[in-house]
Amino acid sequence: MNKFYYERSNLLESEVNINFEELLWMDDIQTTEWIDKMRNFILSQWDSHGIPPTIGQDEIKIKKNFKKLRDYNIQQFLISDDSDNQNVIKNYNKFASGVNQFFPTMLKTRVGKSSIYDWFTDEYKDY
Repeated sequence: MNKFYYERSNLLESEVNINFEELLWMDDIQTTEWIDKMRNFILSQWDSHGIPPTIGQDEIKIKKNFKKLRDYNIQQFLISDDSDNQNVIKNYNKFASGVNQFFPTMLKTRVGKSSIYDWFTDEYKDY
């Protein structure tokens, strides 16, 4: 069955998820190698499975939080755009964060010069 949302990332369970102390003890070469492994892991998950580097929610959590939205004043989500049209959704509610998982290309959308995705590609490797 095809899902219409992306899954929860397993970045936290991956070998590239190290603790801060491990990073502190790395020399420059080790740090560069770790950064490359992290970038490659993230891009692999994103390109092969459509999963961006977000924690995300599983299906059960998405359903649970969507049910909570029934009683939430969703008018608080709407704000005005540059033309004063109140049609922009500004989501700062944890119940609705699963909505983002139905838009897998959102973090690949360029705002200005680059997207979040771009920052993981070779183009930005040396920034």
